[in-house]
Amino acid sequence: MDTKTNFHKREREARSGKSIVNYRWIIVLILIPLFYFASDSVLDIKGFSKVIFGVMAYNMMVTYYLIYEYPKSKVVPEYIYYIDALVVSILVFLFGGIGSDIYILYLFIIASYGVVNTVSKTLKFSLMMVGIYSISSFVYGTIENGFWIFSDELMKMFMRNITIIVISYAVGLIISEVRKADSLHRKEFLRARTDKLTGLPNRHFMEQIIDKEVKDCQEQGKVYNVLMFDIDNFKRFNDTYGHTLGDELLKRFALIVTQSMRKSDIPVRYGGEEFLVLLKDIDFVTAVGVGERVRRQLENQKIDVEDGNIKTRVTVSCGIAQFPTHSTDIKEVIKMADESLYFAKGHGKNVVVGYDELLSYKKENEIQSVESIKEESLVR
Repeated sequence: MDTKTNFHKREREARSGKSIVNYRWIIVLILIPLFYFASDSVLDIKGFSKVIFGVMAYNMMVTYYLIYEYPKSKVVPEYIYYIDALVVSILVFLFGGIGSDIYILYLFIIASYGVVNTVSKTLKFSLMMVGIYSISSFVYGTIENGFWIFSDELMKMFMRNITIIVISYAVGLIISEVRKADSLHRKEFLRARTDKLTGLPNRHFMEQIIDKEVKDCQEQGKVYNVLMFDIDNFKRFNDTYGHTLGDELLKRFALIVTQSMRKSDIPVRYGGEEFLVLLKDIDFVTAVGVGERVRRQLENQKIDVEDGNIKTRVTVSCGIAQFPTHSTDIKEVIKMADESLYFAKGHGKNVVVGYDELLSYKKENEIQSVESIKEESLVR
């Protein structure tokens, strides 16, 4: 379960970081120049070039953080939002104060802030943006036009401040509702890909991620081991002790499997009493050892039956194959692990059989068959 959640979480974080980077560069390279040319800025082209290169240098540092640090920390530091606000305030001052519409960029900052914060916290942040904007506009107006506290510009600034606050509150509410809907969607998403009884990922989930996981292994030059488990005589256990105890047995075995694996491994309830485990980047002998460990742990447990008055022992068989050692087709590898499992079931049960062992058995039988034919032909 943790593996599945982490898999999708990494995907979302990677997409989120790229989206933020793209959105910031659109503002720097397109919106800011447009606001400059549409404003009564005191800057000439040379002065604007210095300003835009300074903004680009700052954005490069933020971009570096979002690409290399954000996936680790999973959060954008709050001070970046305040620096962004300070940068926009400087641009407000340089692009004409209350006469420039570049204050709209505050709304982008507030929206970004609201995505990861509560409505109340976003509203407080927007009030701070309003204060910074008002100071920038007031300072510019005072420098350019003298004392203007009772001028028409004051009303314009007041209306813009109200606009920022109202829109910020609305954005906060919308983001809050979207977050709730997204949370429900994720729960449904996980529920559809999780086995309800054991809590393990189900076969549907495995089929969705297996191709990408295998591709990663190929790119990294690593191997993937497929372990297929099947609880021995499970139908007899169910028929003898009832489905309630049968379900408890499945949950207990799922717990054994989970506790025996690393976080990077993927345990799956494959169907019925069958469980499949994907082990990345370990050699075949070690993978067989993992299968043996799981087998022994179930074998050593005593299952309470008949109201706890009787204890019984349950065993499990396991078949193992490896990608790309046994095949470069992961579906074929799963089939090989399944063949090894049923070889184990047909030869005593409660054993772990690697695909190499199955191949050796087949080869020995073929040799014996050829020798028998030769003997018969000599007699004739």
